[in-house]
Amino acid sequence: MAADVRIQALVLLLSMLFVAGNEGKVECQTSAETEEAGKFLRLECPYRSLMLDHCYMCHSSSQEAMMICDGWNENDIQHACEGPRLIFHQTAGTYLSKDDWKRYGDPEEDNFSILDELESLRGSDGKFLFKIVWPELPPPNYNVWKQRNNPVDATVGGVVEYEAVEIHFTDQAWGGLEHNTGAGSLLDGSVDLFFFYYAVGSSLPFNNGIPGPYYSNPGFQKVELYVLSQVSQVALWTQVGTSNSRCETTGDDPHDITSQVACQLEAESAGSTWYSFSNDSLACYHSTTCSNPITGTTNSWRRFQKPGLRDMDCGTKGDSLWTTANWGTQLVICPSGCISGQVWGTGPFSGDSSICRAAIFQGVIAPGGGVVSLTWMPGQSSYPGGTQNGVTTSSFGSWSTSFKIGDLDL
Repeated sequence: MAADVRIQALVLLLSMLFVAGNEGKVECQTSAETEEAGKFLRLECPYRSLMLDHCYMCHSSSQEAMMICDGWNENDIQHACEGPRLIFHQTAGTYLSKDDWKRYGDPEEDNFSILDELESLRGSDGKFLFKIVWPELPPPNYNVWKQRNNPVDATVGGVVEYEAVEIHFTDQAWGGLEHNTGAGSLLDGSVDLFFFYYAVGSSLPFNNGIPGPYYSNPGFQKVELYVLSQVSQVALWTQVGTSNSRCETTGDDPHDITSQVACQLEAESAGSTWYSFSNDSLACYHSTTCSNPITGTTNSWRRFQKPGLRDMDCGTKGDSLWTTANWGTQLVICPSGCISGQVWGTGPFSGDSSICRAAIFQGVIAPGGGVVSLTWMPGQSSYPGGTQNGVTTSSFGSWSTSFKIGDLDL
């Protein structure tokens, strides 16, 4: 079910983006196949961003959908999907803030970064396989290594489970890439030292250049960072709130995990609509009743929400969500503890009724909260009240809008 949902979501996204402009193209080369819910889906490019850049959908029959990369042959596809993926390069003379370096420019420009996508680029072992290059040096001009922690999302320095693969530079306490806690750069490779040699995302010039693998005057003029491992096809859910946000729930305790991707897959498999992940401790927390954040000493935790869902509070009324643009069905998440809130009708409900209390009345969710499908309907001439599931609703006359409540099989 979970894998099918992911595949269907990706198919829908790509079909919306690309089919319209490529209706006449029917030549479909394939390099990978998977079968989900009785339908074969042929996936050309494992990388989601490459799909969005180069691929479109075509349908050869009602039972088969093909994702194809226009203008690419199989060698092109294999190289792009399995070869080194450039995620960052900087040219001396441009120095940005640490936040700006997380996403900047295009690959063809002198300065480029998609470091904010790093979490989705882990290998199957849960680690990153990095290659850092200084193009102006003669070969071999790079280091290749693995590490488990994501230094971009980290809040402290240090490297977790560093594993040397092909190392040519070790000066200045090289030990992988860590989050730089100073002002010099976003990342550095002088692990647990004040210096920011091996800088990735320099915010300050160093001898009119970039700090590289050793002291140099002038500083290095360019640095590149690649991820070599094949990435997951999982699109990460949306972060909600700030850091310092762990799910508050019962029946589920934080446990060790290899990556955020693995945590999300667990959450999806369990039917959860939320999960929390700590990048610093590589811990996972998810449950079908996950709702409010815990604050305090949990500042390394972040909370993520399944796409397409919308947060409610206990007092949110249907009319507050209604616009002509969203007429139809919406998915909302009710928190726990909705013991009050006025409701008129027994279904459909008047538009000024509390959504979450109506859902409890309907028996779709318990007072502990959950996901609700809300569908808009025309206004009714009357709304008779009733009592069930511990909720009493009131009677009312005509109202301009109505909604009905349903559960959702996630």
